[in-house]
Formats: sequence, structure tokens, C-alpha cells
Amino acid sequence: MSAASFLARRHGDDVTVTVFERGGVVSYAACGLPYFVSGEIRDSHTLLVRAPGFFVSQGIELLRGHEVTDIDPDVGLLTAGCIETGEVVRREVDKFLIATGAVARVPQLDGLNAGRGYAPPFAPVGDPVQVVANRHLARNQVGSD
Repeated sequence: MSAASFLARRHGDDVTVTVFERGGVVSYAACGLPYFVSGEIRDSHTLLVRAPGFFVSQGIELLRGHEVTDIDPDVGLLTAGCIETGEVVRREVDKFLIATGAVARVPQLDGLNAGRGYAPPFAPVGDPVQVVANRHLARNQVGSD
């Protein structure tokens, strides 16, 4: 969202910025996830940095729950589908930026494959994160009491 926000601010009405977001959360404080997992932060919604309406007010067309299924750079056409309804959306584009999210890079450490370590997948803030944490974190966490 930072790239989209930058483009919208820099170019204003001269450009149309459209963001296709597969999930529902568009902006949250990832740095707060350890505190949420540890229980120090109890409400995951406090990690939300910007509500979707903020980006819309900045002139960004935000399509949450949509997955891009095809990009044809030769003709400048992007195709996406609504995950919930299956509706197909097409947008003509001059330029596009692909930001696919993040995947944890897991180092090769002794004992990691023995159930002692876990790298959660990138996920929106909320109950699924806590469920994953409760299943996979050891009792004696680094930095815990």
C-alpha cells in the first residue's frame, strides 16, 4: 500500500491507482505481531494502521477480496476475480507493480525440523494468527517470563 499511496500523492488526479488485495486487511503494524502472539496486545484490531477508507479517500481504488489471475502486458490488460463471488474484473493498465507479500526465510538450524521452531505464514491480523501461535510456540519463548 505504500507504493500505491506514494503514486496517488505524487500524481494526484493525473493517474488512476488501483490495488487488488487478495485478503481483507490492507495495512497493519507487522512489528506488533510478536506482542500480539505473546498476549501483551490482546486485541488484534489495535494493530490495524489504516482502515480501507483512508486509501479510498486518497484516490486509490481498492478491491479487497480480489485475486489477479492474468496480466497481458502487450495489450495492457489486467484480469482479476472476486474470491467471494467469482465476478471477473478487468482493468486497462499502462504500468503495474506486483507485490506478492512475504514468505518467511527459514534458516537451517539443528532441531528446527523437530517441532521446536515455527515460521508462521504471512497472514492478516486476527484470530488465525493467535491459533497458529498457540499451536506452535513452545512454553519457554525467547524473551518471555
